[in-house]
Order: sequence, then C-alpha cells, then structure tokens
Amino acid sequence: MDSDDEQEYFAMDSGDEMNSDDEMDSSVSIPKIPSFETMTADEIVKLMNQYIEEVESIVEMPATTTATRILLSHTKWDKQELLDRLTDENRDEFFKVAHVQNPFKVQPKKRPTRKQLTCSICFSDFSQLDIVGLGCDHEYCKDCWRQYLTIKISDDGHAESICCPATKCGIAVDDVTVMQLVSDENTRQKYQHLMTNSFVEHNHSLRWCPSPGCSLAVKANHLIAYRQNCKCQCGQNFCFNCGDDSHDPIPCNLMKNWKKNDNDKTIEYLTKYTKCCPKCHSIIEKNGGCNHMTCRKCNHEFCWLCFGNWKGHGGGCNTYKSADDVVDDQKRWEHYFKRYGLHKKSLKIELGLVESVNSKMDELQAMGKSWNEVQFLMKAVEILWESRRQLMFTYIFAYFVKTHHQKTIFEVNQCDLEKATENLSQYFEQDLTKDNAEEIKNNVLNRSNYCERRQKTMQEHIFEGFENNWWAFQSFI
Repeated sequence: MDSDDEQEYFAMDSGDEMNSDDEMDSSVSIPKIPSFETMTADEIVKLMNQYIEEVESIVEMPATTTATRILLSHTKWDKQELLDRLTDENRDEFFKVAHVQNPFKVQPKKRPTRKQLTCSICFSDFSQLDIVGLGCDHEYCKDCWRQYLTIKISDDGHAESICCPATKCGIAVDDVTVMQLVSDENTRQKYQHLMTNSFVEHNHSLRWCPSPGCSLAVKANHLIAYRQNCKCQCGQNFCFNCGDDSHDPIPCNLMKNWKKNDNDKTIEYLTKYTKCCPKCHSIIEKNGGCNHMTCRKCNHEFCWLCFGNWKGHGGGCNTYKSADDVVDDQKRWEHYFKRYGLHKKSLKIELGLVESVNSKMDELQAMGKSWNEVQFLMKAVEILWESRRQLMFTYIFAYFVKTHHQKTIFEVNQCDLEKATENLSQYFEQDLTKDNAEEIKNNVLNRSNYCERRQKTMQEHIFEGFENNWWAFQSFI
C-alpha cells in the first residue's frame, strides 16, 4: 500500500482538508437522528387503548358509549383529526359517515314490555335477555349474532367494518358487543389480531417489521424525511416509510424508479465476472469482494471498476465524465449502474465471509489469542458490509442528484470511502500465519476504524446537504 494511503482526509463543505484526528471540528453540525422503538403485540394493544382513553378524557364522551375505537379507526387513528371533528359544527354528518350513532344525542331505547321478542333473522321468539340490538331498530338473538360475527371475522377477515346485519342500516358493531357475543377463542383472537393490524397499518407512527416470521412492530418517536432507516429488535433493517430494505439517503420514489432496472441479468450484462488483464490480456475471474485486482500471470495490479493502474490509482473513477460536455443518458446510467452493481456483487460475496472469519478467529485463538482479542475480525467484516451497502446507495444518489458545488465534495468522500473499503476488503482474502498474524491484526484494526470514520463522514455530509437544501433530484430512468 502506498504511503499516501496512510493519510486521512475529511471533505468538508468549505473544501478544506482535515487530518485524521479522532474528533471532528466542533463547528461541523451533527445531523438530527430519528428515534424508533420496537413494540410487541401486547404493547400495541396497550397503546391503542391509551389513544382511546385520551380522546374520551378530552371530549368527555358519555360513559355509555363504546364507539371511540370505531371513530378513531375512521380517522386512521389520527387523534387530532378526531378531536377536531368531534368539536366541529357538522359532527352529526361525521358520525353518520363513520357509521356510529351520535353518542351525545342517542337516548336509551325503550324495549317492549312483553316478555318475549322475535329475532329478525330466524324469526324465533326469545326472552329479552337473549335478544341483542345496537341501538337501532334491529334486534337479533345471540345465536344469529354469533354466527354472523363468526363468518365476518373468520371467513371474511373483517373487524372494524362489521355493521348491523339489517340491509341499509350501516351501524357499526362495537368491540364490546363482539367480545360479549363471540365465544370461540380462535375467533376472538383473530378479531383482536385484525384490530391490532388495522391500528398499525393506519397509524403513521407505526409499521410492522417486514421480516418473515417476525410479529413485532416499530414505532417512530421522531421521524426525519431523509433518514427513514430503522432496525427491528429481530435485526431487520428497513425503510420506515416504504417498508423495503433500508436505502438511506435515497428518497423512496427514486429508489422505486431505480429498481425498474435493478436485476441480476442487467448487473451481469454490465459487470462480467471474467475480464482480461489490461497489461497481458490474460482472462481473470473475480471471485472475491475486493476490486483491487492482481493478475497472477504478470502481477499487474489494477482497479476492477475502471481498469486503471492500482499503484497511484488514488480513486477518482467514481465520478462520471461526459464527453464534449454532452450528457449521454444511457452511458451515464451505465456508469453509475455498473459501479452500483459491482459493489452489490461484492457485498453478496462478502456476506459469505462469516465462515471464513470464524475460521480465522479459531486460528488466532489456537495461536494464543483470547476470545475477546479476536472479535475485531467480526466487527471489521460488519464494517465492510456497511461500507459496501453505503457505496451501493451513493451511486444511486450520485445518478439522481443534480449538479451542485457540494456534489464535488460528495464525490471526494465517495472516492475516499471506496478506497478505504477496498483496502479493508483485501485483508479478508489473506492467509493467517504466526509470522503475519500480528501485522494483519493491526492492519485490519486500522483499516476498519478508518473505514468506519469514512462512513460517518460520507453520511454526515449527505445529511447536512438535506438539512441545508443542497440536493435536488431528477429522474433519468
């Protein structure tokens, strides 16, 4: 590695260089960080009940009403909107649209004095205790109610939209009535699950974890438009806004646009596994994640991204240069997509390093190192993965972002992170011996720490750009 590789530079918005002190200039603003927490199903139910209690305490709902949950569902659990509607002059219309009788006007219905009543579905006579109504003029026996609700819940998968069985009535069935009438435990559990699911899906501050088999949800306590990456307790990272894999700092609409052409066949077409050495033209197969290549025939070292000589390479092949100042959209897209694809393939390869890293950790322990002393290898490979992921998305970012003087600084940061990543990656392809173990350990520690700092610098500059409105995007795809 060339001696200049040991220097660390952080591209700042002023364009000044700063050496590798552990602390950055205090004048640099640190972007705000979003806040998330993981919630279980029981915690979600508790939060849902809290919403209901808060609304009822503020508007002083009649003690007999059970419609608050229905009203909140109608406003997609937006408490402020519900409070506004409840104090609005046209709240009668709101109750009608929400399929709820106005709890402030409804009068207890006087039931007939006769001992037996007729069910409007089975037309059998029952005692008053066995006939149930919702406050409308339609009353049914408990058995008919039970069958009706079971079909709606178990077969149709309905919960919040269950209404009175009478044609054109439309009065919604409240939760208390459902739980009193449905006796089957599986049906009751499904109803509660449907209500919880509805609460999460309609609540802008909640989202289910997309990981298969995970039953947890993530709650956003503080959201930032350009930083939507969250992590579930199960370990799944995803975008809180769209639910896809995390893709900071790319806006969701642009990520969706990019994915139209993001497939293995396209990547394979633009980034062949085998290429010719630029010096002796021997066929070379890329079987590792590192893009620093060495020809085994002539020992020529070159960059797999741009085929430039690695010695004195210094990066710089990350920037797109248009010919004659004319932007060729197809070539421009190929430039960024090719580099995105190469890092994506490198990440896929390097995700398989766990077995190799575990083996190296065992080797180091056999050489006398303690378990704690060898953990640096696993941390280093995790830093490598995050660097690859960041580099992938920086090429999408660079493709869409409009020209701005801050983009030059971004490209310097991108180049530095790319070089740091390749310098770290190559150490995972080296064999360990007693003679080189200590040297490799020191180099991996230094390279991974440096790589992690480059990640931070890259992120902070991008996020600072969002805060200061430096970035504007355009779509080419």
